[in-house]
Amino acid sequence: MTASIDCASYQVTDSFFGEPYVDVDEWREQPHPHRHVHGGFAGCDTRFTFYFPSAEEWQGRLIQPMEGAHAGHEDFFGSALGDAMGGVALTARLGGYMVESNMGHIGDDIDPRGGDDPTLYGWRAAAEAARFSKHVAAQVYGTPPHHAYVWGGSGGGRRSPLLLENAPDVFDGALPFMGGGDVAEFPATKRIRGAQVMSFACMFNVQRLLRDKMEPLVDATRPGGSGDPFAGLTTHEREELASLYRQGFPRGDEYMIGAPMGQIWLWSSIADQLAEQDSAYFENFWTQPGYVGHDHPEVVRDDVLDFAATVERVVTIGELVSDPAFAGPEYQLIRGTAAILGASMGTDLPYAVVLKDVPAGYRLGTGLRPETGDAAGRQLYCTGVAGDLFVGDGHGEANVKRFGGVRAGDRIHVDNRRFLAFCYFHRHHVMAEPQFDSLRLDGVPVYPQHPVPLMSPLMGVS
Repeated sequence: MTASIDCASYQVTDSFFGEPYVDVDEWREQPHPHRHVHGGFAGCDTRFTFYFPSAEEWQGRLIQPMEGAHAGHEDFFGSALGDAMGGVALTARLGGYMVESNMGHIGDDIDPRGGDDPTLYGWRAAAEAARFSKHVAAQVYGTPPHHAYVWGGSGGGRRSPLLLENAPDVFDGALPFMGGGDVAEFPATKRIRGAQVMSFACMFNVQRLLRDKMEPLVDATRPGGSGDPFAGLTTHEREELASLYRQGFPRGDEYMIGAPMGQIWLWSSIADQLAEQDSAYFENFWTQPGYVGHDHPEVVRDDVLDFAATVERVVTIGELVSDPAFAGPEYQLIRGTAAILGASMGTDLPYAVVLKDVPAGYRLGTGLRPETGDAAGRQLYCTGVAGDLFVGDGHGEANVKRFGGVRAGDRIHVDNRRFLAFCYFHRHHVMAEPQFDSLRLDGVPVYPQHPVPLMSPLMGVS
């Protein structure tokens, strides 16, 4: 019989965190045999999961993978899908036990006590979870780990070096990939003003403009292609594609413009914050000279959506993955993304809606706000679309609940004016970095400028 874990004798290093607790301690065979320990810290939203392989497999290492995007889940790498990316089995093969943290928050919501402190979500929650794991490992194996490593991609690639830099008492090495971001003098404690927001905006605009021309563009840039990605494009389409290249988009990866994975999540996660920080931009885009929406409405006019729709059906993650009605190739990308999220958010999450009588217009990124029913007032944004099926995501509670409370017959306001304005965000939020040189002349920006926005505190610090 496994001895119970002593939590009371642990003294937190970071006083933000209350006493640790364990609410699950059991042996599991899947996805690799391990002792499964789940818990958290009192008085806050920080949760953790520890995965301890057998003593025969353990060689004295702690390995902590970092979830991408904003994180918010402490069980992703323990799922079958997460394990395929490098979870418990890989950790055991490398002689380690695995630590996961929700980075101090649940889903895309902030900790009410932690507020907007980016240090909490950038590294402090993960570091304290790792420290406590060493206390537990000493009980499980008889000794704490002699080396500890952290790794991750995308948002995890941004946060991995933060842990190595800010918690040298915990970690000995970091392996970030697909990370990036700005660099500030140590110690960094402020929210990030990141260029990714503008670069992604330009990519979304190229995706919108070239949605019917992506196949020849991809073919032109593949080995054996013509090498001319601008063939057959209008002047405006050429300008926006060239702007994307000048900002650093890698040649040869054009297929990612037309069939992205989860990049549209960035928009849904920050759209409300951008509108709050810079409401003037989203107004000026449609009403002032110097902005495309005012000066050249013809390049956005046919894409505008602004109407009230009736919900025909609410679709859960499980239904989207298993219902034959969604088995067609047009649903393939949406189904794959749903399967990934289902591993950590559950298959019963109301994930999408089927709407009636949707008019022509550009649907990806559009705002979806229920006007009637239990979810009235919740702001979501379309992160995937196929036919009249709209996947929705948002910030804070909207990310956690999605279409929870929505019923067939409810009315949803569909409005993409904010997203269409965001597609030209890069022109009007120029940073000092060289990637924006093409958007200024002799140091002067070409277009009217607005303050560069702060990224979500969940992205951490520089």
